[in-house]
Amino acid sequence: MDTVLIPNPDLQAQGGGEPPIVCMGAVIANAIHDAVGVRVFELPMTPERLLEAIQKG
Repeated sequence: MDTVLIPNPDLQAQGGGEPPIVCMGAVIANAIHDAVGVRVFELPMTPERLLEAIQKG
């Protein structure tokens, strides 16, 4: 993902920091999968949900 700044004096300032946080759920889910080998598909990824996913195997 690339950020491109386009100067336009007719528009008000808008948020630019939100795009990088969109994928954080997927990043955390993949880290969990790499660590323990199970997928958790529901947020928040609590220890209880992780334990349930491990038990279901």
